[in-house]
Amino acid sequence: MESESEFGDFPKENDRDVLLEEEEREKLLSTGWFGSIGKQEGVKIGKWTKGRRRLQGLGRRIFLRRDSVNSGDEDERDRFFDKDEPDYKPRKPSFKWVACITVGLLTFLLLVIIGSVQLSLPKKFKMPPHATMSNGTHLFFPTTILISLDGFRPDFVSPELTPALSRFASQGVRPPYMSPAFPSVTFPNHWTLVTGLHPESHGIVSNHFYDPIQEKEFHYTDPLRSLQSEWWGGTPIWSLAEKQSVRTSVSMWPGSEVPPTAKLIKPAYLDHFLRNESLPAKVTKILDHLDLPTRQRPQLILSYVPDVDISGHKAGPNSTATHNAIAEVDKMFSSLLTSLDARNLTSITNIVVVSDHGMLTTSNERLIYLDDILPSYSTKIGPIEGWPLYGLRPKPGVSVSDLYNTLLAARDAQPEVVMPFTTDKKKIKPFSVYTRETMPERFHYSNNERIAPVIIVPEPGWIITTREEHPDETQPYDPVGVHGYDNLHPLMRSLFIARGPAFERAGLHGPIGNATALQAGKEKEEKDGGRVVEPFGNWEVYGLVADSLGLKWRQEQVNGTMGIAGMKLLKSEAEEAVVPSSFVTSIVSSTSTPSPVPTAVAPAPTEKPEESKAPEKEKEKGKDKDHDDDDDDDEKDGVGHKAKEKLKGWWGKFKHKAGKLKDKLEEWWDGVWVEKEEEDD
Repeated sequence: MESESEFGDFPKENDRDVLLEEEEREKLLSTGWFGSIGKQEGVKIGKWTKGRRRLQGLGRRIFLRRDSVNSGDEDERDRFFDKDEPDYKPRKPSFKWVACITVGLLTFLLLVIIGSVQLSLPKKFKMPPHATMSNGTHLFFPTTILISLDGFRPDFVSPELTPALSRFASQGVRPPYMSPAFPSVTFPNHWTLVTGLHPESHGIVSNHFYDPIQEKEFHYTDPLRSLQSEWWGGTPIWSLAEKQSVRTSVSMWPGSEVPPTAKLIKPAYLDHFLRNESLPAKVTKILDHLDLPTRQRPQLILSYVPDVDISGHKAGPNSTATHNAIAEVDKMFSSLLTSLDARNLTSITNIVVVSDHGMLTTSNERLIYLDDILPSYSTKIGPIEGWPLYGLRPKPGVSVSDLYNTLLAARDAQPEVVMPFTTDKKKIKPFSVYTRETMPERFHYSNNERIAPVIIVPEPGWIITTREEHPDETQPYDPVGVHGYDNLHPLMRSLFIARGPAFERAGLHGPIGNATALQAGKEKEEKDGGRVVEPFGNWEVYGLVADSLGLKWRQEQVNGTMGIAGMKLLKSEAEEAVVPSSFVTSIVSSTSTPSPVPTAVAPAPTEKPEESKAPEKEKEKGKDKDHDDDDDDDEKDGVGHKAKEKLKGWWGKFKHKAGKLKDKLEEWWDGVWVEKEEEDD
């Protein structure tokens, strides 16, 4: 008779078989192939159910182990546990869980990398145009002052002649020079400065030209022939600002008096041209605008200063009269900086100083008469356009090719002459002849019908004239000083110096602050933080000024594309020459009193003047291209000051960045930047 199990009526030898069948049935019911990844549980089981089943399984194992011991069936027991053991190994993590963790880690690493790269790049310089800053008593929107010094060459800046501008340059950012647009004359270049367009693009192709489509003549000294809106293409910077609710003030800027149109929006404040306006009066106008209440105050202020150009034309750029005019302009600039410092505006106002072109001296030895190279010219061409280059339009019956070939043959017949203003003995022809189609591409002077079909371009220093204009060759040619030549010639170069919070935030110069203070009769010295960047064309000024105010502008609508972020530090000292050493530029010594130096600009040490040399060239060390090394070698720069010691190695860069971050946090904590606009007292 078969024995019975102590747990029921089932035979003892069948207990194990029953348990195995139940276990197998449960596996078949609770598992299945579902989903797109692989094997998953077919029935979702809760934590309590899983725990209960684990306890039941443990109970069954204890029972079977005891039963096996009692029965002595060791082999059968081992086979059972070996077969069942894999089901109780730790579960492997699912594919989705591993994928989520992996994606999370990769995302975190990517963010770390992006953050590191961003920290290594120059800081963002733009502020919203209506963000507010405080001078301690009043709120100010971002403010930029743009000053044009007509005819001011960059080599005019020197510690002896222009201490205020020289010191300002040592603290700000400047290229060794800025290239004017071609032709290097006043009206085309001032309109290029404020539109970012080449003359062929904005339409003011010279001071005097003819439009064959309108059949009208433009002449810059005649308002009846120059102040019609159809002449002026492009959108000037003040119109761009006014469209974005940024108030502007313009004083005497060429083109600012043109009647408003949809594109030429009138500035909020406009001063008409006054030839004899004094320099102190110009400073007063700027300060009066800055003293207005916040809502009335202009954020962009443009001022035109013609004094150096006027003197240069009359007496020549190297004359004592021009020397004195330069010194007076420096006094004006010194007065402006002192007044800004007194208002505690030095560190929150952008100042940009530019010029439109350079200037050189003429000579009766370098005159070319049109009567000699084009006999009976009055029967072959219409009115002459431009000066000192000559734009010629053939009369009916005279073809462009015939006129061009005649002048080209005359040019080839000219003897070669030694290039003036240089120690090089290179010989050249005194003038060149072009059509619009053969004009060098770098001039950007062909794609406009207002440009004459044939152009005579004299070499720098040479003058094309007529017997009617200058009949007596024994009399000195007037004017003495001339510009308008090849825009890349060293003596045609223009000036650019800038300083302010927008340029500082971009890493282009060191902290500004209130520069100096007199303590116990001794001057507190401030380290120079100026930077020298690569030269650029004046069509880039539009974007630089727009960026300084946080204005939105589209690069595809202008010829300038650089903006503040595109300014690149020079890499070597050799590139910093304002004028090549082979060029001779001299300024007659003068006994005029140097201009006073404002507290906002520490006085520059003077060096012994040299009679035969121009103002000393800038010799500041080149900078790292990433704007990280914000300090220079401990050598004297072009204005005679010691520059900061250059940071070396990654550790120096790290400490420098940490220090700058600390300064910015302290500045924020002190409440210099005001997040919420408040009303003025």
